[in-house]
Amino acid sequence: MINIFLFSFLGSIYLFCAGILFYPKKKNEIAGIYSSIFFGSCILSFIAVFLNFFFSLNPTVNNILFITITTIGFFSIFKKEIFYELIKCCFFIALISTLILFFDTIYRPDANLYHLPYTRIINDNKIIFGISNVHFRFGHTSILQYLNAIFNNILFKEKGILIPAAIIFSSTILYFYNETIQNVNKNKVYSYFVFLLLAYILFGYNRYSEFGNDTIAHLFFLIISSYFLKINFTEDINAQEFIKILILSLFCFMLKT
Repeated sequence: MINIFLFSFLGSIYLFCAGILFYPKKKNEIAGIYSSIFFGSCILSFIAVFLNFFFSLNPTVNNILFITITTIGFFSIFKKEIFYELIKCCFFIALISTLILFFDTIYRPDANLYHLPYTRIINDNKIIFGISNVHFRFGHTSILQYLNAIFNNILFKEKGILIPAAIIFSSTILYFYNETIQNVNKNKVYSYFVFLLLAYILFGYNRYSEFGNDTIAHLFFLIISSYFLKINFTEDINAQEFIKILILSLFCFMLKT
């Protein structure tokens, strides 16, 4: 249980560092921390797909990526106000992730059919064109498998492939909770909307063993929907926000067409 907590804590920092390195945001907002984690998930997944054209996503490649991104990102915010907020947010992310993983069941037929086998394939080999001709199940894979595969490094080892989905789920819960609290007096329509999304997620997606690729795609769809509504009610859209939504939408499509 302690290992799960530490892996989730460090994994959330990893995703955050990837987010701020490739897409700097307002660093004095708690919501920006969760947004960075969402965006970091997208960026790391795209990097993983690109690297897999030339290399297998083996622990050596994953180690280099993990150490480089985490080190640069961590020192870029060290001794800043956002650092303490990051530690607090990652603590709660790790706590929720630990709970859903610790009480997980063993019923996961999709994972055994193609999630785990395909993750192993890209951990061991560079991209194999026509792999679905070996078995049709490999035509149902998602970019989430690349994000999982890149977490198989010297620190997390093979257990790291379980971490990203739990972190995304936990970050989504905390993001919607924070948005509900922060906007309750600013915009009641938006606050009520994200509260309903939070209630729906807690009711419908509370079992990790049933996540698969579908749940993460649903979560990103709801996140993108909240971004659109927030921009519509609270601020004018600009080129930076449009690019962020565009990348998140592309990632959502690649999660589950």
